[in-house]
Amino acid sequence: MVWILVPNHPSLGTSKYYLTSGAYKIGRKDTSVVIQTDKTVSRLHAEIIIDPLKSINDSTDRTSFKPRIILKDLSKFGSFVNRTAGSKPVFSLPNKEKELNEGDIITFGTDNSSFRLEYFALCPFIGPLADESRRNAVSDLVISAGGYVLENWCSNCTHLLVEDGSYVTNLVLQAVAERIPVIGVGWIEVLAARGTLSSEFPSCSRFTPNMQWKIDGDAKCLKIIEPEAREPAFKGFIFYVGLNYLYSNKHLLQSLVEASGGSVHAITEISRSRASSASVQTLNEIIIVPDLEPQLHRWMSAEEVKSVSHVRKTSEDKFIAAVLTGEFKENYFEEPASMSIQHLIFSFLFFLTIDCSDVLFYIFVLSRMVLLVCDL
Repeated sequence: MVWILVPNHPSLGTSKYYLTSGAYKIGRKDTSVVIQTDKTVSRLHAEIIIDPLKSINDSTDRTSFKPRIILKDLSKFGSFVNRTAGSKPVFSLPNKEKELNEGDIITFGTDNSSFRLEYFALCPFIGPLADESRRNAVSDLVISAGGYVLENWCSNCTHLLVEDGSYVTNLVLQAVAERIPVIGVGWIEVLAARGTLSSEFPSCSRFTPNMQWKIDGDAKCLKIIEPEAREPAFKGFIFYVGLNYLYSNKHLLQSLVEASGGSVHAITEISRSRASSASVQTLNEIIIVPDLEPQLHRWMSAEEVKSVSHVRKTSEDKFIAAVLTGEFKENYFEEPASMSIQHLIFSFLFFLTIDCSDVLFYIFVLSRMVLLVCDL
């Protein structure tokens, strides 16, 4: 868990200070946080003390994650928290100290040496790694960076750390469904190697991993995106699903759809929800065909199968690949039967025009226009 001092005045520059458990001195010289632009700041002006991390588990309230942080005023001119007219300095309080909270504005001296206090939660779960020694090494890096390693997956997890190039597991899918960032362990390595308190935190987006996922039985390398990038990916899309027990990932399916901005409907709702057969509308309606039983006629009546023939379909494994990467590739779809008929007619007429007169070319163009209007 990391507390962050963010400069609240241009005279302090833009460097942030990232503080983990321990004591940090603030002053004009030879301190952790150096302020040289304000004559009312003492050489040793104040001290910030952060308690060690407490044990965290699934029953721990998220609001209690934050280790206690104390400001101790050692100055002549005073330190202030959320200063207003008439505010008293911290040294006038019992023990010359005050407990701080996220969002507080801390002012050192009587000028404009103010910082806003922010908080960054670092409570990752480490996914499957090569061996136990590698896991222990990554765990040590998390601790040195100010984080707390969870022993079991729970709702309090802030990140899932994985090896780049490893396989997508159910744990990865669960993290995606719960909108928890899936990050390569390289991120924590860079985070732990930061040189000074003012070294900027590395962006998670630089360390989103490439992972293996099987599509049609073949392993494909996919770039996993961040939750923020995934959320708008399929906004406005409607995904239709069949009987729940037919899906390999039945417990996560709806959450995966919602994590990517889509909505889930029962496949039986298609005939009721579809007001017209416009092709634009069809593009945003997709049936997720279950991996355990991809033949629709085995669990749907002939009439129901016919009623969904105009809607594009994708397999469960391809749908998950799309959610992981935030995009549907064209080969992820099985086009509706009507679309296939159009393609056959277009291809046939096109080849006729190669060696024939312009009349056939016009017939081809006219036929295409008719088919688009009729949306066969």
